[in-house]
Order: sequence, then C-alpha cells, then structure tokens
Amino acid sequence: MTILCELAKKYRTDKLSKHNYTPIYFDMLKDRRESTKRVLEIGIGNEDYAAGGLAIGASLRMWEEFFPNAEIIGFDFDPKSMVNEGRILSVQCDQGSESSLKEAIAIVGEGTFDLIVDDGSHMPDHQMLTAQMLLPLLSPDGFYVIEDVYSAICVPIGYTSNIFCTGAGPDDVLVVIRPA
Repeated sequence: MTILCELAKKYRTDKLSKHNYTPIYFDMLKDRRESTKRVLEIGIGNEDYAAGGLAIGASLRMWEEFFPNAEIIGFDFDPKSMVNEGRILSVQCDQGSESSLKEAIAIVGEGTFDLIVDDGSHMPDHQMLTAQMLLPLLSPDGFYVIEDVYSAICVPIGYTSNIFCTGAGPDDVLVVIRPA
C-alpha cells in the first residue's frame, strides 16, 4: 500500500475505498511531493457523503499531508462542506456556473495550480465547463484530473489525456489531462 493509499484510508476518502484512484495518483505525483505548491479540488463532500462513512474534506486533508509545501484549495457548492484549517482554504462555488467559477477563482487568486482534481457534481456539462475555466490555470507540467467520468470527455487542443478504468462500476473512470 502506498503512502497516499494510507492517507486516503486515514482520512476516509473514497479515492481508495470505492474507486481505487490513489495508486494512480501516487504513480503520477510521488516525485512531486516537495515541489507541488498549489492544489485545487472541486468537490469537498457533503452530508450524504458523510452518511456513507466517508469524511467531509477527506481528500483536502489527504492532499495537505501528502504535499507538505502546498496550499490546498477546495471548491464546493454546499456551505456546510467548507473546510478551512491549516493550509486548506475552501470556497463556496457552483461548478455549473461560469460566474460562480470566476468569483471563486478571484477569491483564491489566479496563480497556477500543479494539480487540479474535479470530483464535484460528476455531471458532464459541469465537468466540461470547469475544465474550460480551469485548464488555463494549470501549470505547464501540472495534472488536471476528472474523477468519476460517465461519458466521453473532449480534450482541448494543446492537451493530452490518459484514461484509467479502476473497477467494475460505471463511474470508476479517471481522466488525466496534461499540457501537450
């Protein structure tokens, strides 16, 4: 079990228990632990998530411990999901709204991100809008990851992608996008 898998278990995120994404994340990010400065995750979790035995903010806490020098930012539409502690900053944001995404970006500043994870609504139109808005904020050697993909994702020109199917479920699909 990788250190990231252990952290996912410690903080009770579904990135290990349900989807088995953490081994893929670890392979991608293991050499960037110290150099990663900024991480953004869309989707922090909500009461339904917590009712399933998982923890609100689990992934943010996992990233905070895995990346010791990084600012960890979370966007979520639910005001009850905000986690603001240590190096974690949460901002209320509706990923299905261009204006809400713009407001959230303005709050956190327009610097680049080394890792952006979309684990939000899982709705294809929201995933596409979010990617259109946030890909320009990805650092030149960064990773943009869309979790729980149910349908095809069109990758913009200038980017490459890899698709990982990690289980038998229809949403056990991870799309990793990188600048070309």
